[in-house]
Amino acid sequence: YELLAGQKRFPAAAAPLATDFLGAFTVNATNYFGRGDVQLTPRNIISARWVLETAPTKGEGFNTNIETPDAQQWESDWDHLISGTYTAVVSDRATNVLRMGRIGEELGTGAQAFFNGDVTQVGFDGRDPFSIGQRNVHPSFITGKGGEGLNTVIRTYVVDEALSYFAPDLMGEHNFKVGGGLSFNEMPPRTTFSSGTFQFRSDAAYNPADPATYPFQFDVTVGPPSDWGYQVFSRDRRFYMFAEDKWRLANRFTLNLGLRYDRQKQTPNSKADIAPRAGFAWDLTGSGNTVIRGGVGKFFAYPPVVLDLTLQQNNVKTPFPSISINANHPLAAVVLRPDVIADSAGNPGVARLSAAGQAALNSLRDQILAGSTFNPNPWVDSDTRRLPYTWSRCTGNNHQFSANAAVAADYVANVSYGQLGVIDLNEPVNGQRPGIGAIDPDGDLIPPEARGTNFARILQVQTNPLFNGDYDSLQLSVLRRMANRWSGRLAYTVQESHYTGLGNPDARRVWMDNDPRADYGRFASDRRHVLAASGTVNPWRTLNIAAVLSSITGAPINETVGRDVNGDLDNNDRPIAGRDDLTIPIRSAIDSQGRAVINGLQGPGSFL
Repeated sequence: YELLAGQKRFPAAAAPLATDFLGAFTVNATNYFGRGDVQLTPRNIISARWVLETAPTKGEGFNTNIETPDAQQWESDWDHLISGTYTAVVSDRATNVLRMGRIGEELGTGAQAFFNGDVTQVGFDGRDPFSIGQRNVHPSFITGKGGEGLNTVIRTYVVDEALSYFAPDLMGEHNFKVGGGLSFNEMPPRTTFSSGTFQFRSDAAYNPADPATYPFQFDVTVGPPSDWGYQVFSRDRRFYMFAEDKWRLANRFTLNLGLRYDRQKQTPNSKADIAPRAGFAWDLTGSGNTVIRGGVGKFFAYPPVVLDLTLQQNNVKTPFPSISINANHPLAAVVLRPDVIADSAGNPGVARLSAAGQAALNSLRDQILAGSTFNPNPWVDSDTRRLPYTWSRCTGNNHQFSANAAVAADYVANVSYGQLGVIDLNEPVNGQRPGIGAIDPDGDLIPPEARGTNFARILQVQTNPLFNGDYDSLQLSVLRRMANRWSGRLAYTVQESHYTGLGNPDARRVWMDNDPRADYGRFASDRRHVLAASGTVNPWRTLNIAAVLSSITGAPINETVGRDVNGDLDNNDRPIAGRDDLTIPIRSAIDSQGRAVINGLQGPGSFL
């Protein structure tokens, strides 16, 4: 059982719906573990292990989110692993290892309205989704029961084979290793629960008598009537092969050479994905006190199976379309004028769909599912999408200057290529969306029967060089092993990382889809300076006293105006000089066109 408690604080403008309160993030996990090893013969060994964990959780992310008790997220988690390894000593120089395994998980996450009291996910539980209640997202807090939830069933079957061979007298000493593997990755199925989310421009409680407090957007995923939720199935196949050699050319110099091939079935252009790697280690003086190391390599990354589920669920023809309603939508007058209810503490000001709004949305859902209209906010794939990859490089020096102490200096960097992002092909230009004829003249993306639809966003998953990023770092450290009753370590890293857009690669979005590189800037997790120190003192017998100190620069903060200025249904607009700074100054740096740069504010650092 684990509990993380603390006080959550809100600005005065968020009252009465969000006021300071004490809360907790609780995990009640139970773990089971088993292992067995059998030596069949002196040269053949079989080992197997089994792991099971259950972990119902309340208050997921309590220490980092802005949720009130009503909007608290819950999670039910069931994890299962069974694996086996067969090791055969083929000869004095060769060893073969075969591994097989199955990983299973059922993860339920989301609003507590989709769970019962013992944190068992019940989904819609026979209710009309629109009647469950809606999530209310304000700038400084989130309240309201309902919103979004997921139940994800994951099954992964893995087979790996590796043969190692030692050749001591082949122009130096070699350790060869070749192998490959298959993995079958399934989500049978992932289930979506959605009762809708209202977005607000201010922290004021919703008041039907005050238009300034009205929500400006409503988002929801819909599907055929269901007592449980909306299910999507996905299956993926991955395959890899590799060959490597640790080649000791001389007593003081070793080369590491490798080549890897990857293939993913769900990636349309995953073909010649070959990744070379090379590294070296050089004992500079022959004494072992000073070693220089370095390397360079290409590394591919598999997009998660969830990307395929997103494309299925949100395609032009889909049983589970997403609906976004803003002020320009025909249903705005009824959906964006909801009823007002009180929260669990009795404070009025929470928006909930009215009976008329529920009826209108159910009618729109039925029209979409009947095929009389199509998903107005579809996701589409790109035939040229490929596996993203990174070229990484590093070099460093380790020097032992006494029997118990050493220093190290390393340069580590990478550049990411072929990165994924999600672009709105129908991004408004001067307030007007270009339309199907302009963005898909040949009919490659939108089928003929759907081309009369009044589409809003058309989001395409792309491999695009404009999404490339980079990372550079210098890492310094001093280490003293235990001697004369004390040991210690001091480490300092200065680093810089850049990224384009916001969000995970498979769902990365930018502010202006017509100019993605305008969102190239500091990575959201970029911490420029990291200082860490630790030490242990042994004053008496087996008594040890240890201390750890860390000082870390804060992460950047993205400055936004808090409203969808360009009308693209993404509330991620940053301020522009001369337009958005008439009453509040822009605090970020601005680019050549007067736009605030992405992640342009410096967040607070931490000292622990």
